[in-house]
Amino acid sequence: MKTRIVPILALLIAFAVGVGISSVIHPFSSHHSTSTVMQHYEGESHLETSSSSKNVQLWIADKGIDLRFKEFQQAKDLLAVYELSNHTTSSIFYETYSFTDRAERTNFCRLAAKQTDIVKEHTVHICHYADNITLQELGAGDSVSLEVGKWEVKETLNLSSDAPEIGTKIGFQVFVGPTRKKQIAWSEMIVFPKTISIASN
Repeated sequence: MKTRIVPILALLIAFAVGVGISSVIHPFSSHHSTSTVMQHYEGESHLETSSSSKNVQLWIADKGIDLRFKEFQQAKDLLAVYELSNHTTSSIFYETYSFTDRAERTNFCRLAAKQTDIVKEHTVHICHYADNITLQELGAGDSVSLEVGKWEVKETLNLSSDAPEIGTKIGFQVFVGPTRKKQIAWSEMIVFPKTISIASN
Protein backbone atom coordinates (compact mmCIF):
# COMPACT_ATOMS: atom_id res chain seq x y z
CA MET A 1 0.00 0.00 0.00
CA LYS A 2 2.80 2.36 0.86
CA THR A 3 4.57 1.65 -2.44
CA ARG A 4 1.48 2.81 -4.39
CA ILE A 5 1.22 6.12 -2.43
CA VAL A 6 4.73 7.21 -3.34
CA PRO A 7 4.09 7.42 -7.13
CA ILE A 8 0.86 9.35 -6.50
CA LEU A 9 2.67 11.82 -4.26
CA ALA A 10 5.36 12.14 -6.88
CA LEU A 11 2.72 12.94 -9.51
CA LEU A 12 1.09 15.54 -7.25
CA ILE A 13 4.44 17.16 -6.55
CA ALA A 14 5.30 17.22 -10.27
CA PHE A 15 1.90 18.81 -11.08
CA ALA A 16 2.41 21.51 -8.43
CA VAL A 17 5.88 22.24 -9.69
CA GLY A 18 4.56 22.46 -13.27
CA VAL A 19 1.90 24.99 -12.28
CA GLY A 20 4.52 27.03 -10.49
CA ILE A 21 6.79 27.03 -13.51
CA SER A 22 3.87 28.02 -15.74
CA SER A 23 3.02 30.96 -13.48
CA VAL A 24 6.63 32.08 -13.64
CA ILE A 25 6.81 31.79 -17.44
CA HIS A 26 3.54 33.67 -18.08
CA PRO A 27 4.64 37.02 -16.56
CA PHE A 28 7.92 36.76 -18.44
CA SER A 29 5.99 36.15 -21.68
CA SER A 30 3.78 39.19 -21.04
CA HIS A 31 6.85 41.31 -20.39
CA HIS A 32 8.43 40.05 -23.59
CA SER A 33 5.27 40.94 -25.54
CA THR A 34 5.23 44.45 -24.04
CA SER A 35 8.89 44.85 -24.89
CA THR A 36 8.13 43.91 -28.50
CA VAL A 37 5.41 46.57 -28.70
CA MET A 38 7.79 49.18 -27.28
CA GLN A 39 10.43 48.19 -29.80
CA HIS A 40 7.89 48.59 -32.61
CA TYR A 41 6.87 52.01 -31.29
CA GLU A 42 10.48 53.09 -30.96
CA GLY A 43 11.05 51.90 -34.49
CA GLU A 44 8.24 54.14 -35.78
CA SER A 45 9.64 57.05 -33.80
CA HIS A 46 13.05 56.43 -35.32
CA LEU A 47 11.54 56.53 -38.80
CA GLU A 48 9.90 59.86 -38.03
CA THR A 49 13.22 61.16 -36.77
CA SER A 50 14.91 59.98 -39.95
CA SER A 51 12.29 61.78 -42.03
CA SER A 52 12.84 64.95 -40.01
CA SER A 53 16.58 64.63 -40.49
CA LYS A 54 16.08 64.39 -44.24
CA ASN A 55 13.97 67.53 -44.15
CA VAL A 56 16.67 69.30 -42.16
CA GLN A 57 19.30 68.12 -44.64
CA LEU A 58 17.21 69.42 -47.53
CA TRP A 59 16.78 72.71 -45.70
CA ILE A 60 20.53 72.99 -45.10
CA ALA A 61 21.24 72.12 -48.75
CA ASP A 62 18.78 74.77 -49.88
CA LYS A 63 21.15 77.72 -49.46
CA GLY A 64 19.18 80.05 -51.72
CA ILE A 65 20.15 82.27 -54.62
CA ASP A 66 23.65 83.67 -54.66
CA LEU A 67 24.95 86.68 -56.61
CA ARG A 68 28.73 87.17 -56.58
CA PHE A 69 30.86 89.88 -58.14
CA LYS A 70 33.68 88.44 -60.27
CA GLU A 71 35.54 91.29 -62.00
CA PHE A 72 35.39 94.54 -63.97
CA GLN A 73 35.78 94.50 -67.72
CA GLN A 74 36.35 97.55 -69.91
CA ALA A 75 34.43 97.84 -73.18
CA LYS A 76 32.60 100.91 -74.48
CA ASP A 77 31.27 101.04 -70.94
CA LEU A 78 32.78 99.73 -67.73
CA LEU A 79 31.16 96.36 -67.01
CA ALA A 80 30.78 94.62 -63.67
CA VAL A 81 30.65 90.86 -64.19
CA TYR A 82 28.51 88.81 -61.83
CA GLU A 83 27.71 85.14 -61.38
CA LEU A 84 24.11 84.32 -60.48
CA SER A 85 23.88 80.86 -58.90
CA ASN A 86 20.80 78.85 -58.01
CA HIS A 87 21.45 76.78 -54.86
CA THR A 88 17.77 75.98 -54.32
CA THR A 89 16.17 72.62 -55.09
CA SER A 90 14.02 73.93 -57.96
CA SER A 91 14.32 76.20 -60.98
CA ILE A 92 14.19 79.99 -60.76
CA PHE A 93 13.40 82.41 -63.58
CA TYR A 94 14.50 85.87 -64.69
CA GLU A 95 13.43 88.14 -67.52
CA THR A 96 15.64 88.37 -70.61
CA TYR A 97 15.47 90.05 -74.01
CA SER A 98 16.65 89.25 -77.52
CA PHE A 99 16.20 90.53 -81.06
CA THR A 100 15.59 87.06 -82.51
CA ASP A 101 13.32 84.13 -81.71
CA ARG A 102 16.12 82.62 -79.68
CA ALA A 103 16.27 83.57 -75.99
CA GLU A 104 19.56 85.02 -74.74
CA ARG A 105 20.22 83.86 -71.18
CA THR A 106 22.76 86.63 -70.43
CA ASN A 107 20.57 89.57 -71.57
CA PHE A 108 18.70 90.39 -68.37
CA CYS A 109 15.93 92.99 -68.34
CA ARG A 110 15.42 94.01 -64.73
CA LEU A 111 18.14 95.58 -62.61
CA ALA A 112 18.12 96.86 -59.03
CA ALA A 113 20.63 98.91 -57.06
CA LYS A 114 20.91 100.45 -53.62
CA GLN A 115 23.48 102.67 -51.94
CA THR A 116 21.49 102.86 -48.69
CA ASP A 117 18.36 101.00 -47.59
CA ILE A 118 16.41 102.57 -50.46
CA VAL A 119 15.98 100.08 -53.30
CA LYS A 120 15.75 101.43 -56.84
CA GLU A 121 14.67 99.24 -59.75
CA HIS A 122 15.13 99.83 -63.45
CA THR A 123 14.34 98.16 -66.77
CA VAL A 124 17.49 97.94 -68.86
CA HIS A 125 17.22 100.54 -71.65
CA ILE A 126 17.67 98.19 -74.60
CA CYS A 127 15.00 95.83 -73.25
CA HIS A 128 12.31 98.36 -74.29
CA TYR A 129 13.24 97.88 -77.95
CA ALA A 130 13.76 94.11 -78.01
CA ASP A 131 11.54 91.87 -80.15
CA ASN A 132 11.51 88.92 -77.76
CA ILE A 133 11.01 89.14 -73.97
CA THR A 134 11.06 85.78 -72.19
CA LEU A 135 11.39 84.25 -68.74
CA GLN A 136 14.71 82.45 -68.74
CA GLU A 137 14.99 79.34 -66.56
CA LEU A 138 17.97 78.76 -64.29
CA GLY A 139 17.84 75.18 -63.05
CA ALA A 140 18.72 73.92 -59.59
CA GLY A 141 22.50 73.94 -59.18
CA ASP A 142 23.05 76.04 -62.32
CA SER A 143 24.71 79.45 -62.68
CA VAL A 144 24.97 82.17 -65.31
CA SER A 145 27.36 85.06 -65.89
CA LEU A 146 25.73 88.51 -66.19
CA GLU A 147 27.33 91.86 -67.06
CA VAL A 148 26.15 95.19 -65.68
CA GLY A 149 27.21 98.43 -67.36
CA LYS A 150 28.12 101.44 -65.24
CA TRP A 151 25.80 103.61 -67.33
CA GLU A 152 22.83 101.36 -66.47
CA VAL A 153 23.72 101.61 -62.79
CA LYS A 154 23.75 105.41 -63.04
CA GLU A 155 20.32 105.28 -64.68
CA THR A 156 19.00 103.00 -61.96
CA LEU A 157 20.30 105.22 -59.16
CA ASN A 158 19.38 108.49 -60.96
CA LEU A 159 22.96 109.72 -60.76
CA SER A 160 24.57 112.33 -62.97
CA SER A 161 26.33 111.05 -66.07
CA ASP A 162 29.71 112.35 -64.89
CA ALA A 163 29.70 110.53 -61.54
CA PRO A 164 33.33 109.33 -61.37
CA GLU A 165 32.92 106.47 -58.89
CA ILE A 166 29.84 104.61 -57.73
CA GLY A 167 29.61 102.54 -54.58
CA THR A 168 26.52 100.34 -54.69
CA LYS A 169 24.96 96.94 -54.24
CA ILE A 170 23.61 95.37 -57.42
CA GLY A 171 20.50 93.20 -57.56
CA PHE A 172 18.78 91.08 -60.20
CA GLN A 173 15.06 90.42 -60.20
CA VAL A 174 14.19 86.72 -60.14
CA PHE A 175 11.01 84.68 -59.76
CA VAL A 176 10.90 81.66 -57.43
CA GLY A 177 8.52 78.91 -56.42
CA PRO A 178 5.34 77.54 -58.03
CA THR A 179 3.71 80.99 -57.92
CA ARG A 180 6.78 82.69 -59.43
CA LYS A 181 7.16 85.02 -56.46
CA LYS A 182 9.35 88.02 -57.21
CA GLN A 183 12.61 88.39 -55.29
CA ILE A 184 15.81 90.36 -55.72
CA ALA A 185 19.16 88.58 -55.50
CA TRP A 186 21.68 91.06 -54.05
CA SER A 187 25.44 91.29 -54.35
CA GLU A 188 27.88 92.67 -51.85
CA MET A 189 28.82 96.36 -52.06
CA ILE A 190 31.18 97.19 -54.95
CA VAL A 191 32.74 100.43 -56.17
CA PHE A 192 32.73 101.17 -59.89
CA PRO A 193 36.00 102.96 -60.69
CA LYS A 194 36.22 105.85 -63.13
CA THR A 195 35.10 104.71 -66.59
CA ILE A 196 37.83 104.68 -69.26
CA SER A 197 36.08 105.20 -72.57
CA ILE A 198 37.51 103.40 -75.63
CA ALA A 199 34.74 104.44 -77.98
CA SER A 200 37.06 106.77 -79.92
CA ASN A 201 39.92 104.25 -80.21
